[in-house]
Amino acid sequence: MALQRDWHTKPEAKSFFNALNLGPSRRSFGLLDRPIFPKSPSGKQTTVHTYKIWVTSGPMATGKSSTILKLAGQFIHHEKVYPTPGVEVTVVYWPMKNVMSEDVLLFRLEFWEAGSIAVSRYGYIEEMIHEENSPADAILLTYSCVDRNSFESLPDILEMIKMKVNSEPLMICMATHADQYLSAEVPESDARKFASSQELTLMRSKNVNIGERPNETIDAWSSIQEVGQTVGALCDLLYKRDLLKAQDGLSV
Repeated sequence: MALQRDWHTKPEAKSFFNALNLGPSRRSFGLLDRPIFPKSPSGKQTTVHTYKIWVTSGPMATGKSSTILKLAGQFIHHEKVYPTPGVEVTVVYWPMKNVMSEDVLLFRLEFWEAGSIAVSRYGYIEEMIHEENSPADAILLTYSCVDRNSFESLPDILEMIKMKVNSEPLMICMATHADQYLSAEVPESDARKFASSQELTLMRSKNVNIGERPNETIDAWSSIQEVGQTVGALCDLLYKRDLLKAQDGLSV
């Protein structure tokens, strides 16, 4: 059951994505919020698929918070860089169309993030993320393209994840600050080689504000077009993971 990853570029998707916007900007959703969607082209009500995504890195700053803000279509404050003091959860909704059935599926992505200091001080934070009854569906392993040390720390982080996590989450390697080509310390060939050797999906984030509007907001459709391929790929991979687990007789 293939999902159309570029559906956000199609005219028929506009009414669905408009339900995610607040005026000219993308809406910021709380944990209890949910958009009201029109019916699918097939005539069915839109079904919601919820996923828990843990965004992590080594001890150095990699741009986890700004990457999440980017995917959520929110303004990035580059002058206000400080460690996340505890756990933050950001909800991103994203509609996609099933190519075969014409159904529109609504994905609810919960991005969980905690600062490295908070994680080291409070061990129960990672236990909460990977608890047996509600484990993370995906782990975004981040490194900064302009910090070689953050890339070199990835193997150790992967080893710790394998020791702590009993489930089989989707593993993503997220290269942040991918727009800073001249300052890059991690060649693309190194990133591809590492991701391939560890069977990770490699994604990239440009941690800059595109479509900036007055009052520190981002134009909704500029954001949707820019992050659409990344968010769409993430939803598609999570959905296929569920289908494969269902075929194997596992609960999802």
